[in-house]
Amino acid sequence: MTAKKATSFFMAQHPFATLFLNEEVTLKILSKMLVQKNITTTQIYIKILNKKVGKGMLKGIT
Repeated sequence: MTAKKATSFFMAQHPFATLFLNEEVTLKILSKMLVQKNITTTQIYIKILNKKVGKGMLKGIT
């Protein structure tokens, strides 16, 4: 038995935002693309990316 889960717009936001930030799309443009009224909501993705980069660097050291 498999569980099917519908993907909503909100579930797709994180991969979408991550992809575009990696391609150097500005935060202001990304915020508009995600239809977010407050840019601080979009800034969350920057924090997530910074944590991932830090973890990746630590893996390379150890």
